[in-house]
Amino acid sequence: MPVDFRKIPGTTKLFSDFLYDFGKVERFYAGDFRKDKNYLRVFKSIKERKYPREKLSSILKEQSRRFDSPEEVFKKIALLKEPDSLVIFTGQQVCLFGGPLFIIYKALTTIKLAEELSFRFSRTFIPVFWLDSEDHDFEEVRSTCIIDKENQLEEIRYSSSKIPSGEPMYKVVLEEEINSCLEKLKSSLHPTEFKDEVVHALEDRYSKGQTLPNSFAKWMTRLLGKYGLVIVDPGDKELKKLAVDFFLKEIENPSKSMKLAKETGKTLESSGYHQQVVKSEDAVNLFLEMDGKRSALKWNGESIQVERSDRRLTREELNHIIENEPERLSPNVLLLPLMRSYLFPTAAYIGGPGEISYYAQLKSVFEFFDIPMPLVYPRASVSLIEDKIKQVLQKYSLEFIDLFQDPEILINSVLKKKFPDPLENTLEKKRNEISKILDSLEQELISSEPTLKQNLETTRGKIDFELKRLGEKLFQAYRQKDQTLKERVYKAKNNLFPDNKLQERVLNLSPYLIKYGFEFVDFLYNKVEIEKIDHQLIEVG
Repeated sequence: MPVDFRKIPGTTKLFSDFLYDFGKVERFYAGDFRKDKNYLRVFKSIKERKYPREKLSSILKEQSRRFDSPEEVFKKIALLKEPDSLVIFTGQQVCLFGGPLFIIYKALTTIKLAEELSFRFSRTFIPVFWLDSEDHDFEEVRSTCIIDKENQLEEIRYSSSKIPSGEPMYKVVLEEEINSCLEKLKSSLHPTEFKDEVVHALEDRYSKGQTLPNSFAKWMTRLLGKYGLVIVDPGDKELKKLAVDFFLKEIENPSKSMKLAKETGKTLESSGYHQQVVKSEDAVNLFLEMDGKRSALKWNGESIQVERSDRRLTREELNHIIENEPERLSPNVLLLPLMRSYLFPTAAYIGGPGEISYYAQLKSVFEFFDIPMPLVYPRASVSLIEDKIKQVLQKYSLEFIDLFQDPEILINSVLKKKFPDPLENTLEKKRNEISKILDSLEQELISSEPTLKQNLETTRGKIDFELKRLGEKLFQAYRQKDQTLKERVYKAKNNLFPDNKLQERVLNLSPYLIKYGFEFVDFLYNKVEIEKIDHQLIEVG
């Protein structure tokens, strides 16, 4: 039961054309993700470059041991040493308890595309998940949402004694408060045969003393490691050493990459699209860690200004830091896709609507860095419809897209369908009869006393107003009787379109695991169809 994205609120024109009319946006990308010839062209470009495969394999092995990865992951890492092996990438911030459902769908799309391309082209493709462990937006990752016992949207929010401000997430160590988050998750959900197992698995990974990225990586490995999903932490010092020349290239011509992205952004806007990157042209697309915090950099034409400080660096000074302490540097959102493709033989990136918009501004930047631009493949987009919600939709003849509207309006429309027609028709019939009587009375009054016409019109208006109000009161009385309808519509709304957003952007996976067990991940793996570009509706029994 697919839903066309053009019917979903908030879909941008750029994303819509990317999915349904690619020819209009083709000049902004490496090619159409549906065509084999584009993959072959990217493969050829990658083959012409050299990658530090042995070193990458060694780094990934060490990291995967830290994430308690199963043997399937190490087998994939070993394949990276093969000269013709390629990587399918995705990535995300390190959210609490794994974050919203769409993160799982991104990872599953990555795994399944790697499998599909391996079969289609008879070569090795490795699914890799890039942790945004250097991101410093704590507010975006500290909470997650569930539907509680009462079918209400509930936020689980992690607090700490000191709220991080500017620190990269790999420095955020979980405190005792994480136990309160786990307790809230437990108390908010009904007991099931799987509840203890799932909660204990979360407790083992999201525990006091763990860093947020490590917890997230361990949880994702528990869920998807058996499919060979390799997780890479870019904060690794050894990995940063491999990126020294990449960082130096950005500093060689400060703000050049930003200017290129802005120029493409203007072209996007003149073509009727939006530009995702809106930073100023003097931005250097790197962060520098100073005093434990991640600071943005700007180029003033002579030196590099460090954000949130009076510190200015010459290019020579920054080059010295890059060459001797590369772990202090990290790419911003614009340069991050290039760093992945600089380090790894990246054939495709799995992204959502926002990331697809970012890539639309990067083609000339990839060319400037002389890095092969990967194809961009849309992640699977899914809404899960459980039996209890399916029954509500069927009972009231509702479609999935009906839930995009205000629930009160939706309730009224359902009630109008159910309203007792005989009584409503009787009221309408009596209004018409009274109107005819007044019409007849009008002729007699005007013939005997014309000045009374205005009085009659006033009386007609009052009678009609009162009859309409009587009908509305009848409707409201009927509505108050049907409180069950209201509860059911809100239940469906909260489950499928919580906070007026797609379910996948809000709700966490944990409640589904608690209801259906860890085998639910296998269910998703089998049900999610990555070749479908529409939003998928998957029924859960």
